[in-house]
Amino acid sequence: EQWRPDTILLDEQMPGMDGMQVLEALSENEELRHIPVILLSGMDDLNTVTEALEAGAVDFMAKPFNPAVLRARLSSSLERKALRDRERLLLHSLEKSYRDLQASENGRQALTDMIVHDLGNPLSIIKMNAELIAMTASAGTDIPTDALMQRIGHISAASGSMDTMIRSILDLSKMEAGLLEPATERVDVAALLTALHTRFEQMATDAQVVISLDVPSSCLVETD
Repeated sequence: EQWRPDTILLDEQMPGMDGMQVLEALSENEELRHIPVILLSGMDDLNTVTEALEAGAVDFMAKPFNPAVLRARLSSSLERKALRDRERLLLHSLEKSYRDLQASENGRQALTDMIVHDLGNPLSIIKMNAELIAMTASAGTDIPTDALMQRIGHISAASGSMDTMIRSILDLSKMEAGLLEPATERVDVAALLTALHTRFEQMATDAQVVISLDVPSSCLVETD
């Protein structure tokens, strides 16, 4: 656990804790089970070899062993370990990429849902003002120019808001494709809030709701 060797030469016959018990302990440890183990044993019968491989050893050598053969077995074991390490790194990289993609998709879906939901507000304003104009005209009542222009202004502002939201969805697609360059600009918050107040004032009045606006005229912020 402290040294994390690249491979282990394990003697099957040891006092206290034998090689098979070590193999069992290694196989139960999530961090150590991937270390290749070559089991060395004075026993060369089929049962011992089978038991060692089933216990998790990647190779088996009977004692006494040939040093040249041992070096070859070690080289093969180290190559196997390096390959497994690369596979694990690749797996971790793929898992991270999947999590990042999933988070991006969740964020995209949440933003799209929010925009689609918010499209209902300007659509309601357009529908309400258009219906009021139509109802007044159908009743044969003359519509004062100021009142008509005000309602047309509400329709224009609401349609502009819808256009901005739709463009936001398109910009999101560009952003995901890496084609959108962010830009910053200073925004007059007072003007923005005044425009919002004007846009929703008629709807609030019809719903018998009073909207009051009180912001400094010079209020400025910088946004992305």
